Amino acid sequence: MFIKRNDQQIIEALETFATCDISDGLLNLYKIPNGGFIPNLELRASAKDRKKSIVGRAYTVKYVSTEDPEFTDKPTVNYIDKIPEESILVSGLAEELQLTTAPYVKPITAIFGGLNAQRAQYLKCRGAVVLARVRDVGELQELGFPMYSYGVSTCSSNTNLKPVSVDETLHILTSDGLKICINSGDLIILDDNGVVRIPCTFQIDFDQLIEYIHKSTKVDELIAQDIGVGKCIKSSRAERRYILKEITN
Repeated sequence: MFIKRNDQQIIEALETFATCDISDGLLNLYKIPNGGFIPNLELRASAKDRKKSIVGRAYTVKYVSTEDPEFTDKPTVNYIDKIPEESILVSGLAEELQLTTAPYVKPITAIFGGLNAQRAQYLKCRGAVVLARVRDVGELQELGFPMYSYGVSTCSSNTNLKPVSVDETLHILTSDGLKICINSGDLIILDDNGVVRIPCTFQIDFDQLIEYIHKSTKVDELIAQDIGVGKCIKSSRAERRYILKEITN
């Protein structure tokens, strides 16, 4: 019998796990491709005081080219002053501005910087995933505002890019040829290993997922102990991970 957790309890439970362990659970229980990992991002700044992971609901923002005829007359949205409390900002570019290989986006300007981070932090945003470039890395680190991005820049994007929508699904091209759809409301998990997304469009039994991850981490601790005394890793895995089949079957 699994404990029935509410949304806040789910977030608090996931905060105690590493993204690697969460990815294992998503892959083994729900066959989510790549365990929900969002690739090619690099850590720019970490929280000063945090638990193992930072977890929040995605607040999505879409940027487009100011020269795109489709969006020429569309106003810029003031998303930064409307970030929901406890969310994680996820901002990305229109597909035509993306690349499937490094640096993963065409524009060389930054769409997020120190002043944005300061405002987001004041509004109790938990962190940001910028599927583009950022700047003011030193300020981000001083603030302790958790931040991942594809790259960095010295120049702002005021003249060539603009945010035109919030809470819209972001379609992200990746280096393995697949496309990731990030929805507003998806759970986003950050730690030093990377960024993992739990899609709100999947039917996830979070109580089962949390139970699996908890048991899986305990099993890995036992395997590590076995390796420490000279036991073969293959036989240790076979013996120790048998208990996880009770959940996955």
